[in-house]
Amino acid sequence: MHFTVHMHLRSITTTRPINLSITRRNMSTGLPTSQKALYLPAIHQPFVVKTIPVKQPSAGQVLIRNEAVALNPIDWKVQAAVVKREVSEFPRILGFDGAGIVVGVGEGVTNVKVGENVLYEGNAGGPEGGTEHAAFQQYTIIPAPFVGKIPSNITFDQAATLPVGLTTAAVGLYQDRIQLGGAGLLAPWLDGGRGKYANQPILIIGAAASIGQSAVMLAKLSGFSPIITTSSPHNFAHLKSLGADYNLDRNENLDGIEAYSKLPLNIIYDAVGSAETQTAAQRVLSPGGTLVSALPSSLPEAEKDVSKHFVFSYGSVHFPNHAEFSTKLYQSLYGLLESGDIKPNNVEYASGGLNAIDGQLQRLKRGEVGGKKIVVRPSETVV
Repeated sequence: MHFTVHMHLRSITTTRPINLSITRRNMSTGLPTSQKALYLPAIHQPFVVKTIPVKQPSAGQVLIRNEAVALNPIDWKVQAAVVKREVSEFPRILGFDGAGIVVGVGEGVTNVKVGENVLYEGNAGGPEGGTEHAAFQQYTIIPAPFVGKIPSNITFDQAATLPVGLTTAAVGLYQDRIQLGGAGLLAPWLDGGRGKYANQPILIIGAAASIGQSAVMLAKLSGFSPIITTSSPHNFAHLKSLGADYNLDRNENLDGIEAYSKLPLNIIYDAVGSAETQTAAQRVLSPGGTLVSALPSSLPEAEKDVSKHFVFSYGSVHFPNHAEFSTKLYQSLYGLLESGDIKPNNVEYASGGLNAIDGQLQRLKRGEVGGKKIVVRPSETVV
């Protein structure tokens, strides 16, 4: 396949030096022939850094040099075998959130060019997943429609905090009522969607999580009011800044929530997705309303209220049913970020490149990180 390459050594949004000493360069293309990647050898095993080839993009694909990658709970859950459906083969590279510079484009790519700063959601598992599409490495290949440009007011570290959380929130609220779809609301980036749900209440459970923060911002764009959230009290001020009207302590009982709205509660976004939060949400949801959950239903069949709709928001742009939806979302993302309508998560930078990920995932597992996304820079990786 024909492809274009160019080494853009200085990014618009950062002046960090790029570490090229650990790769051998392909003199015909300007790209390195090898890179550092973080492998999970098997479940319950620690991650290890390996040297692997840098693949070239095929038609319709983009090659990205990763400047920042962010960690997600799903990464340690795969490692600990808490979630097995995401990955079926080992050894494997994980990582779902990334941002970097386009260094190669395959034939037919027109939406991004070599040298542009972009963010993306990696694909580390499932039928379409392969090691070249995951984020925990120095170079990643992504289908061009699922690559979003980064405006100059957003750094790579900030951009890397967004993709998975934003996609999961957006799919759950605005994707059609299809398999692994959403509530079928009109998205605010489409004609007539901005402010469409004015004066309608929404409850967002676990709003301080990355998914929850994105749900708050999207609800604000859609005009929902009041926006009611649950979180730890130390996150209240930040959630207010994103658009929340009322903040409830996550340990509070939800039964008195009608005091915060004069209208029935027809939609709830549960960014936690536990049996406890799903049960509480179903109890306060109005008949005919929709409960969107970031995880599949944990409710026993006997306890499900058939008068209320349950939606599991599968937040992968790579899921075939989400292709058209995700393309429109990523086309709109540049403007939403530039205007500040969508803001990145707070960043917690961890030094050490890919070497730091294993230890940082253990912190996530122990619940030591809240209201922030841990970000590492693959160029800092040493062996």
